[in-house]
Amino acid sequence: MNELESFSPRHEGHHHAANIKYGYIVLGFSVVHIIGILICKSVFKLRWTTSTKGIDFVKSPLFISIIAWTLILIGLGVFHVQLPENYVTSIKRFGRMSYALLPFDIFLVLRPNSIGLRYLELMDLHKWMSRVIIAGAIIHGVGYFIKWILEGSLFTKSVRLWNFLGIVVFMLNLILIIISLRYFRRRIYQYFYVVHNITVWLFVGLICLHARPGVGKYAIACASLLGLQIFERYAKSHSISDLKVISYEGSNLIVVRIQRDSKIADWPSGSHIRLTYPLTNYRSWIFPTHPYTIASLESDEMLDLIISKSNRFILHPQMPYSWTGPFTSFSKELLQTIDNVDIICGGSGISFALPVFRNLKQKASHVKLIWCVRSNNDLHVLRTLNFNEEIIIHITGNLQDSTSNTIFDEEDYGLLDYDNNENFELESLPSSETPSRTVNDDSLSQDTRPKKESKFIIVQGRPDFGNTFESLVQVNSSNKWIIACGPRSLVNSAQEWASENKVNFVSEIYEM
Repeated sequence: MNELESFSPRHEGHHHAANIKYGYIVLGFSVVHIIGILICKSVFKLRWTTSTKGIDFVKSPLFISIIAWTLILIGLGVFHVQLPENYVTSIKRFGRMSYALLPFDIFLVLRPNSIGLRYLELMDLHKWMSRVIIAGAIIHGVGYFIKWILEGSLFTKSVRLWNFLGIVVFMLNLILIIISLRYFRRRIYQYFYVVHNITVWLFVGLICLHARPGVGKYAIACASLLGLQIFERYAKSHSISDLKVISYEGSNLIVVRIQRDSKIADWPSGSHIRLTYPLTNYRSWIFPTHPYTIASLESDEMLDLIISKSNRFILHPQMPYSWTGPFTSFSKELLQTIDNVDIICGGSGISFALPVFRNLKQKASHVKLIWCVRSNNDLHVLRTLNFNEEIIIHITGNLQDSTSNTIFDEEDYGLLDYDNNENFELESLPSSETPSRTVNDDSLSQDTRPKKESKFIIVQGRPDFGNTFESLVQVNSSNKWIIACGPRSLVNSAQEWASENKVNFVSEIYEM
């Protein structure tokens, strides 16, 4: 017998070992779920055509998966239990089942994912499975607190070592639930990330000692997956010693240029890297890495990033950094078959839009690029990247304003969490009734005189989707798309318009 599973029983009751099989049942359902995800991916590839209605064509909606798991755990939790007489058996079972789900939950966020899926595709599922796991653990903990209170033994039972280890994890889960709320998460993201990962490691380690009968097999699986993630990060990290930062007075956007290593594999358009401190710096292991979309194509000599200035992660040209990736963000099948496309982006979302636009420009029948920024000073990124294609630029602040006061930076997810931050350039703008003023600009100056030779069409005011996407709606084809990249506010508005006008839609969200 595994040493970790040989502890003598420390919870009373003759049903001590009755719940062992339920952990294996949950583990089995986890494997079935992974197989189901793979089948959906295979069907998606086989049935993908130019007339497909989008990526969700064969995917089960997230809420169905979560409801299914919730019903499974509740059903197994009370199955063959005479309530309330044997309620202790039930609360023990919820604890074991929540721990048995941990390997599946960690597996969902491996980078790169070992089943060939983009890890971002599984991030929402990971977040909700984490909530299901915590709910099961809380049911287990609260159930025992009630039991001990009724017995009058709350203090004596709580201070016993093995019980105390479980209480530590219980309290960490409660703290994590509170600071994971959007209000707190957006303001203390780094601390949320640290607490999140500490909770994961202690959940794996302390519950291995707390649980009886033992859960050694699950603990080994979890530790192996976490160890694999650390190894992958170490083995596949790239060092940077000559990072170049290009800024412009009055702009909140900066361009970061990294010399491309010949060993780096090609990446599909819209991919991203995760940038952090050197691996020898403790901060690279404690604090979250920073995901930035690659604004250049795989054929370019430089690896360019367009990012918002941040007080959380300030880049200095003289300092060394490391990064991992590139990680795919966009469906290869979609890029190969999509046609008749309007791309709308906000702020640093242009980093996602530019390579996708350049890729589609070579093969799509119709491609249009729309960019929303607060200040015309942000246009320096186009000049820096030598972008000379036609683009419609909406200056949503005062045309004469020299500042671009973005409130939040675009933070993202770490080892076991996917979240970044919301920053929508259109939120505080005039209403849609505000008249737009069109200006052609070639020199990025504030000269409002039309210049026919210019490819930058500057419009003051927020975009009117009806006018912006008018040419796309008129296309006589079912294979027409809107791609939105930027904050959730922009993406949701564009998605709503696309749905109302029967246009296919795909997005990349920049939010916290």
